[in-house]
Amino acid sequence: MKKEHYKDATANDLVRNLKILNARMRLKIITLIFAAVLIPIAGSFAYSSFFGKKLIVSETQSAMSAARIEKANRVRSYYKGLENIIVDFANRQSLEKFQSGDIDLDVESIRDYNIKNIYIMDELYKNIYVMDEQNRSGGVENEVSETFFEMPVQITGLKVDEEEIFQYMIYKNTHGSSGIYYVVFELSNEYLNSIMESGGDAETTIVNGDFFVVASSRNDEISNAMINPITKELLNGAYGFDEYEGYFWDYGYFEVMGEYFYMQIALPVKSVMGKNIGIQGFFMVMFVAGLFLSGFVIVVIKKIFERYLESEKRISIERESDKLYPYLKSELIEIFESSHELTRSIDNMQRFNESILVLKDRIERQNEGLDEFIRDRRDLKRRIDQDEELKREIAGEFLESEGKRE
Repeated sequence: MKKEHYKDATANDLVRNLKILNARMRLKIITLIFAAVLIPIAGSFAYSSFFGKKLIVSETQSAMSAARIEKANRVRSYYKGLENIIVDFANRQSLEKFQSGDIDLDVESIRDYNIKNIYIMDELYKNIYVMDEQNRSGGVENEVSETFFEMPVQITGLKVDEEEIFQYMIYKNTHGSSGIYYVVFELSNEYLNSIMESGGDAETTIVNGDFFVVASSRNDEISNAMINPITKELLNGAYGFDEYEGYFWDYGYFEVMGEYFYMQIALPVKSVMGKNIGIQGFFMVMFVAGLFLSGFVIVVIKKIFERYLESEKRISIERESDKLYPYLKSELIEIFESSHELTRSIDNMQRFNESILVLKDRIERQNEGLDEFIRDRRDLKRRIDQDEELKREIAGEFLESEGKRE
């Protein structure tokens, strides 16, 4: 019984293994297709969904920080150019020429650098020359007198006066026989505003130490106070990147000729995260296209797969046959041994049958003799019944024998 059970189990194992082989090969092909086409696309889609925001925010921070630094360098270049102009303007002339009104003005530089007015003062801060008397600003003398000159050229802070933004660049001339005098450029914020303009959705502003906007890419913000957590951090001397009220903010300060400029760039969060949505949409389209491509690939390789599967089946059958061979060999040996015993039993049965046949013949011969004896007796009885004389003789003999016996 155990061997029969083992035999059945082995046959079932063969069928089951073939089915498993079929399923495994299909799984390998499907896995290969998914690994080659769908998994990278799905992984990219998941990456863009879960990690895309972090990546885009990081890239946005780097871009905004780079833009802020680039604008700060342009501001420095602007003031460096003004410094060269004011020094050259002063050195090409003397106090006597200023007093005589014989002024050599570089009109092109004045226009390009948005110089609103030019003042020449003596060492007592009295005006010797004013380029535009009609638009003369009050308080310029106080600005000059209150300026501490660590270097020959200094600038004052950007200030707001009745929605007007003004600033002074002052050159203190201590050389020559004319004595000390001052050359003052009154500056507007127009050039700084042009630097702040960056295009797109970004908004760039510069605030002064009193939280007033003194330069901006948006004209409606200029001269207004801007007090929020970002500007508070900025005026405390911080650099940073934060999200506040639907905007990403990159902020920092820089120094020019002893004055600090507080710059910040704001970018709407929606405009930034819209890129992530676009990336997700792209990967979704690629994922759907990958599904169609996978179906096409499956159809194309179906016949190749079936041929390969048939080959694998044959190999598997051969392997299973190798496993079954030892068992089949032992079974065949037992069958051969049993067949020898059966042959001997058949021979004995044949001899027994022959003995039975001999006995049968003997009985039949005995039966034939008995039948002949019975027939003779019947014939004798019939003759007796038919012969009356013989009956009388037999009866007489019988009576005679009975009388003698008495």
